[in-house]
Amino acid sequence: MSFGLTNVSVAFMDLMNWVFQLYCDQFIVVFIGDILLREVTFLGHVVFAEGIRIEPKKIEVVLEWKQPRNVSEIWSFLDLAGYYQRFVEGFSLIATPLTKLLCKNAPFIWFGE
Repeated sequence: MSFGLTNVSVAFMDLMNWVFQLYCDQFIVVFIGDILLREVTFLGHVVFAEGIRIEPKKIEVVLEWKQPRNVSEIWSFLDLAGYYQRFVEGFSLIATPLTKLLCKNAPFIWFGE
């Protein structure tokens, strides 16, 4: 591709999707400028033949998060954990006690202290 071509990524993806059309989503995933085979860690996720899962290092951050002491810390935690909600069955039910603490004029009472 010549330098300065603004649609290089799109052109490459289109060509690779055409070349590997029989194998796409079976054991090849074409993503922007790369072809991913077998299992690859990519942008905090592990992409593999059966689907996508969270990179284990990212889970550690959520598990080691310190107990929130105020509303802004709850927002911070929910923002982080919410990014991964598609991987957690029943996420909204699990997060309900935290979201209730975000309601206006709700007393900040943390259980388990």
